[in-house]
Amino acid sequence: MSDGKDFLKVADSLIFAERGKHLTDVEAAIIIGVLNNCTYSEIAHHQEFTEGHIKDVSSRLWQSFSKLLGEEVTKKNLKSTLLRRGIVNFSTYGTTNNGVITVSSQTTNITIYPPESITNAFLKGQQTAKRETAVKMMQIGMNIEQICQVLDLSIEEINLLIGEAE
Repeated sequence: MSDGKDFLKVADSLIFAERGKHLTDVEAAIIIGVLNNCTYSEIAHHQEFTEGHIKDVSSRLWQSFSKLLGEEVTKKNLKSTLLRRGIVNFSTYGTTNNGVITVSSQTTNITIYPPESITNAFLKGQQTAKRETAVKMMQIGMNIEQICQVLDLSIEEINLLIGEAE
């Protein structure tokens, strides 16, 4: 992913599931700005809004993510929260080379270094997070196909996750 489009698709799907509306242009710009480590002031300048307006829109955006994911989501933890929950995986971010994942944008490169080894506890936690997220998505009215798309899982995997939750 060279410009954040895959990440935006996931974010848009989550926001649509939570409030029935897609991301606005300003919200999309905020997410891209956050991925590029921009300040609210920089995002405001590029979008020709006041910093206060960007902060207000951002606050509502983080609240929507928090409501859906059941944990506090902020500018500082958006990316790591979605990665940890398994909603966005490393391959979504870009190319992998010997454990180094690089995301390129027009202005900057972001490199994420995954842990040296992924433990069973991490995998179990990731599975639990996916199960909880799938159940919440069903509770707010998403169908199996939508959940599969957002979590990047097959229908069989979703049915297995939901079966574990019952």
